[in-house]
Amino acid sequence: MAQNNPIDKLRNEPFGWAFVAVAAMMWGSDLLLRPKVLSTGMGSVAIVMFEHIALAVIFAPTLIKSWRTWTKMSGREFACLLFIAWGGSGLATVLLTQAYSVGEPITATLLQKLQPAFAISLAAPILRERPKWMFFAFFGFGLIGAYLMSFGLTWMTDPMSSKALVAAGLAVGAAAIWGSCTVVGRWSLHRLDPFTVAGLRFTLALPMLLVWNLMRPGTTEAKFAVTSAAFLPLLAIVILPDALGMALYYFGLRKTTASLASLAELAYPATAILLAYPTTRDFTIWKWIGVAILVGSLHMIRRGNFVQAPLPSTN
Repeated sequence: MAQNNPIDKLRNEPFGWAFVAVAAMMWGSDLLLRPKVLSTGMGSVAIVMFEHIALAVIFAPTLIKSWRTWTKMSGREFACLLFIAWGGSGLATVLLTQAYSVGEPITATLLQKLQPAFAISLAAPILRERPKWMFFAFFGFGLIGAYLMSFGLTWMTDPMSSKALVAAGLAVGAAAIWGSCTVVGRWSLHRLDPFTVAGLRFTLALPMLLVWNLMRPGTTEAKFAVTSAAFLPLLAIVILPDALGMALYYFGLRKTTASLASLAELAYPATAILLAYPTTRDFTIWKWIGVAILVGSLHMIRRGNFVQAPLPSTN
């Protein structure tokens, strides 16, 4: 009887959380690429809009192939996907891009660690996931490790400055939306494959972003112009964190709990810091200790029966 327990079957999937972690590592490259595009003078909304134009084209064959499945979505499923598209893919990405522009990018990256708090708070009522007290204990250790790997034993500099507060507010807003999308995304994957969900996410967000970009001040030509200096880093964003990252993320999300997936996403700031190391040379022993604490906490949560959830339907 025990071996047929759907909770244990879901929890013991060996690679679900690992795929989410690898996707999060790809997102880490965004810390280097997105500021390069911003430095060319492109606005946050325009950058995200061009990302979605390219991604909608990349995922078009997938949506054409699976049209019989996604055209039969219920109104509730469509509403969830629209929330993911407009909120997670559109608004949250613009908020984080603007946070990079206003403040220190690494601070905005640190604040993405708040995503699990929003995800876990919604996972219980929506997905019936039941975290035990041991989960919160190791989750707390994971957050300590996440902070240490970002700042070591120091504190964020000048936290009350106006720019820092604006950047923090934008980043926290993005984290809240993405944390919610982790839960809503897993709920909506019951009948759709991960590539279809990713394609719908990017395609459904595109009309909203087009209208938003048109409403910005300036000439129409300037709003839809991509300079030669911005083209290559923008293309890299589309390929690495966007297309490959999101496909791996949704694939892994089908095989793990939303609470554990949200913790695996902490690989995003860890990778960002490692990528920034050649220029900062500020990765101290305490930051390495933070990485070890984070990875160890994630491993213990995966091994223990700390998060219980029903097995997703395959119908």
